[in-house]
Amino acid sequence: MPGRWKPMKCRGGNNMKKAQLFALLLALGCAALARADDDAKQGEMFLSQHPDFIVATSGETNVHHLCFRCEVIHTNRIFRLEAADAAAFARGRETVVRALARYPIRLVTAHVDRVYVARQLERKKGDSWVQEAGCSGLRSLYLAQSPAYGDRFREAVFHHELCHLLLSANKKRFSRDAWIRCNPEGFVYQKDASRFSDPTPSGLHLADGFVCSYGKSHFEEDVCTYAMWLFVRPDWVLEQASMHPRVQAKLDILLAFYASMDPFFTMEQFRGHGSARETSAPSGA
Repeated sequence: MPGRWKPMKCRGGNNMKKAQLFALLLALGCAALARADDDAKQGEMFLSQHPDFIVATSGETNVHHLCFRCEVIHTNRIFRLEAADAAAFARGRETVVRALARYPIRLVTAHVDRVYVARQLERKKGDSWVQEAGCSGLRSLYLAQSPAYGDRFREAVFHHELCHLLLSANKKRFSRDAWIRCNPEGFVYQKDASRFSDPTPSGLHLADGFVCSYGKSHFEEDVCTYAMWLFVRPDWVLEQASMHPRVQAKLDILLAFYASMDPFFTMEQFRGHGSARETSAPSGA
């Protein structure tokens, strides 16, 4: 009889398996979104209880920094900060809320007293000024909230600058020599960030163990560029590690460093946050 409905046959249970897989993926996605919502509430709650943790700032300032290797406090870093308007401060607050979700609050407050937000940040170099996305002081972070920066990049900068403070305060936990051995034979850090100013990941450097050209400028920048992208694009970093032995070796050292500071940091914790984010390769904006 034309048009008569016939029951659909499931060959080998394929349709059933697809339905089950779809349900599983949907459940995982919902769990990831729920976790992200809970994490955001953690950051909001902390900032509501400690409103002075993040403040708007402007003017010229001398930002002190403790060198990881020689333990000398550098005092000759002069920065110029453009005042944050209401929109820039709102972006900064959103950035901090997202970033705080990735840490035990106790670890952050043990190393950071205040986060300064500016619309734009420039570092004095000779007679000129060079634009920066962020910098770290002895117990403070300075973050530029230019509208030219995307949400993901602004959060990545937070993780990058916090990593500087964590390295300086916990140097005995980090195996610097093991990290250096991951680099190609004969490689020497250039110690001039202006020659390698791009923190955006690039496939050109992965085989040599660097996630971006900026990592070639200095040992600390190498570590911190790994940290910034591990926190905001864990799936991408883990994928690259599976294809590049030098990246895997450095990633293992970095994960061990964070885990030594707090058992909160596990591979599963990083993977879990990655599943809630987009899966494309990271970009700077």
